[in-house]
Amino acid sequence: MPQDEGLTIRLADYVRGTLTDEERAQVEADAAADPMVAAELATLKGVASALKSDTPPIAGKEFGWARLSRAIDAEAASSAASSNIVKWQIAAAIFGFLAVGQTLVYTSGFFDSAEDQFGLAGEQSVAQSWSIQVSFAQNAPIAEIEQLLQENGGRISDGPSAIGLYRITFDSEESRNAAQQAFQDASIVLESTISD
Repeated sequence: MPQDEGLTIRLADYVRGTLTDEERAQVEADAAADPMVAAELATLKGVASALKSDTPPIAGKEFGWARLSRAIDAEAASSAASSNIVKWQIAAAIFGFLAVGQTLVYTSGFFDSAEDQFGLAGEQSVAQSWSIQVSFAQNAPIAEIEQLLQENGGRISDGPSAIGLYRITFDSEESRNAAQQAFQDASIVLESTISD
């Protein structure tokens, strides 16, 4: 490095282009004669060109982009992995809840009495043997149908069928026989017959 402060200022002025032609020739001669002066001049030229440029060198851009790209990829991979884990945890929790619920329903005896409530389609129970088949008028109000059923102790156990027949069941044969006449006399009933 040059020891002379004046030489350092002249080298800086040379790089800035503020020297006269005579001073410029003197700096070039000094740089040719002394390798330290030549090295200092080269360093100042490099710094000046770097400072004139507003953008960082290409290698810096590429390095920065590569680093940013790696960070984005790492974040996306970790978020995708954690998202998959959360989905599987939710699915496992739902499956576990359903398995426990199904076990509780089956072991609680909820379905034990189902045999008493349901039978085969062709099978007749005792309650169905005390029944009548009824066809109500198309415009019969529901309130009148309910009143007729309540007054005679009947309940609809089946229907309507494809042709509009309802099966009305009774608790005893006597109540069925008594209701048969009331159903035949009702204006909202088109037809009623005792069914076996």
